[in-house]
Amino acid sequence: MPLLYEQVCDHITGEIAAGRLRPGDQLPTEAEYATSFGVSRITIRRAMSRLDQDGLIERFRGRGTFVTAQAARLAAPATPPATTAPAPKRRRIGFIIPELSDLFGVMMFNGIDDRCQECDIDLSIRRSHGDLEIEARTITSWIEAGLDGIIIFPSHGEFYNQALLRAVLNGFPVVLVDRTLEGIPVPAVMTDHYQAAQAITGWLLAQGHTSLAFASPDVPRTAGTTLTLESVVPGRSTSENMARDRERIRAFLVAHPDVSAILASEFGVALLIEGVVEQDPALREREIEIACFDSLVEAMSPHSFVHIKQDEHEIGRQAVDLLVRQLDGERIAGPQYVDFVLVTRDFTD
Repeated sequence: MPLLYEQVCDHITGEIAAGRLRPGDQLPTEAEYATSFGVSRITIRRAMSRLDQDGLIERFRGRGTFVTAQAARLAAPATPPATTAPAPKRRRIGFIIPELSDLFGVMMFNGIDDRCQECDIDLSIRRSHGDLEIEARTITSWIEAGLDGIIIFPSHGEFYNQALLRAVLNGFPVVLVDRTLEGIPVPAVMTDHYQAAQAITGWLLAQGHTSLAFASPDVPRTAGTTLTLESVVPGRSTSENMARDRERIRAFLVAHPDVSAILASEFGVALLIEGVVEQDPALREREIEIACFDSLVEAMSPHSFVHIKQDEHEIGRQAVDLLVRQLDGERIAGPQYVDFVLVTRDFTD
């Protein structure tokens, strides 16, 4: 079934072809079309952008939208084409991510870009710096500009991004990476975080650790000993937040003398905890084991932790494939998981 904006395009094109809309005629306003079709103005703007690109309409600021002279070809009698059919329009998609770094994001972007080049898709990219307003503004502007779909790594936040929710609910093709929207049936590609956490926790327990803690910038509501940090969130890595987090880590470990291992949600969190432990002789004597999701390879960093190695490159490739399937009319919901590897002390897969 065609997407909502495609249905609007088909209706207006049909009106032109039937002669009910002629070159020079003024079209109804976006608000009038939105009411008539029972859709959002974002959907109408996307339809208008596509018709404008096809040369069927022309928009004038302050005057309105008019049928172009070129549109007359739709009402002309069909004639055999003099040349071969024109090449199909290149698809354009966007990728939004809080930050790009060697810790997480670069390989995912490489996978997305590689797959886009293989599929002859134009790619735009925007870093949101963890700012929900930048994220929302980018989503809205890209839809209005006529992009065909968006891959997004949503920023941390207490609430869902309203622009993202509107896009999903209006049927705009969206794929999430490394995140899901609870209760919203939106396609996603990610590591199975539950299985990965179970695997690395099982390894820690097998080493004899009986009291574990979990550290993250966004700790879920769960039982157990948890530590929430702020300075590792994109856009919040200020010196004040860093100092506050170091003191928070030290106080947490002093208050929980039985904790012998900490599972960090990401490499940056693990580094922060390691720095606090190394600078405190009493904590250093406890020989606290630190494990995490993702890590720089040993050749690039002296800091090596037992970690979950996610296949970012494959996540990126599969995200593009999932978006293309939506663009081809397939309805997809729920997450798609990519395999991970537990890398232990000997750092062999």
